[in-house]
Amino acid sequence: MYSHLFDELNKKKPNGVFFMPFSSVHYEAMNITQQDLVAQSQYLNIGERLEWQSEVGFCATVFLHLNPVMVFGIVPIWNGVAEAWMIADDKIRNKPYTLTKYSKRFIDIVPISLALHRLQITVRIRDKRAVSWARFLGFTEEGILRGYGPDKANYYMMRK
Repeated sequence: MYSHLFDELNKKKPNGVFFMPFSSVHYEAMNITQQDLVAQSQYLNIGERLEWQSEVGFCATVFLHLNPVMVFGIVPIWNGVAEAWMIADDKIRNKPYTLTKYSKRFIDIVPISLALHRLQITVRIRDKRAVSWARFLGFTEEGILRGYGPDKANYYMMRK
């Protein structure tokens, strides 16, 4: 169903980087210490949630030298509107250029391919680095979701 998206995402594959369809095995192989994911894992099985999201939307894993380093997903809300999410392995979080390059590639290609007029994300307000990075990717804040996180943290609703 999404093979054309993988073809487009994989047109340029420098230095062993490639996208492929998500599998929970990819997530399980990643080392993740992000605060929000650690908090969420107390309330739900993230691997199961990602499997569900890959069934209802588009979900891809980015590999670097055969190691899964990022998982992206887009969950449709209704025609033309979707919510995106990303989980990064700690190894790639320490390589901001690579992280940003492939995130930007995903954010630029997928909404066009899926004919989206709105792509939204939520970002934990206290994570200043994530907020700044989302702005760099072209997202802008629309409002505050108070008590939104599983740990009741506040988040920004951001859109592109």
